[in-house]
Amino acid sequence: RGVKMRADMIVANPPYIESAEIARLDKAVRLYDPHGALDGGTDGLTPYRRLMAPAFARLKSGGHLLLEIGATQAAAVTQLMTEAGFEEILLQQDLAGRDRILRGQKSVRKNKKGVCNRLGERLGSPSRALVRHETRARQFPCILNNSKRAGFF
Repeated sequence: RGVKMRADMIVANPPYIESAEIARLDKAVRLYDPHGALDGGTDGLTPYRRLMAPAFARLKSGGHLLLEIGATQAAAVTQLMTEAGFEEILLQQDLAGRDRILRGQKSVRKNKKGVCNRLGERLGSPSRALVRHETRARQFPCILNNSKRAGFF
């Protein structure tokens, strides 16, 4: 309690189905998945509204929020992310071609030398910070690299 941990990335799959739609879901989903894992409120966006401000506050500068969304929710959740302060919001479709994942980035604060604070401070020198960041981007291709986009997005 009371410890405010900061994260480089937060990944969430909140419930996003509108309350009225749950009764129309396939029986295998409706009867066996926990109701709390399905019900996103009257418009399916209630969990996203609750999540945005705390997620933004917990992310480090340059951190990413990845969210699974319903196929018709991209515009609404993008608006919520923008209002919360996220930038570079990107949309990814699933294998069926439906909108499925949104990724937003908390702005990267730069020091006087133009180096990302979180990397430069942790590793000491700008050159070591860049090498470390490039390595992380190769290891985790869904991370947006400062100098180029890598892999997933």
